[in-house]
Amino acid sequence: MRPEKANVVSDLSERLTKSPFVLVTDYQRMNVNHFADLRTRARWEDYMRTYEVAIHETAADAEPGADVSADEKWFTRLVVAAVVVHALQRRGAHGATDGWTRTGT
Repeated sequence: MRPEKANVVSDLSERLTKSPFVLVTDYQRMNVNHFADLRTRARWEDYMRTYEVAIHETAADAEPGADVSADEKWFTRLVVAAVVVHALQRRGAHGATDGWTRTGT
């Protein structure tokens, strides 16, 4: 067995042994994508913990952004467009162009 494959098999075996559930399957018909999916599922808790830490570390008390629901694509685009227009209007009202110039009328 190749060393890379042996490492993957031992890692997967260790994670499944520590897991609170038992997985019984026929590995003969599994391809590389199936094994990749199993590895991803075995690491799901690690992914979620990392995600929560990243959100916690990057969140600020006073965010300059806006929360946008992504349930409906058309609504999300509408809200994002409104937020951008509002931000541009605020910049224009304060006269801050930072090198941007208006063209046309």
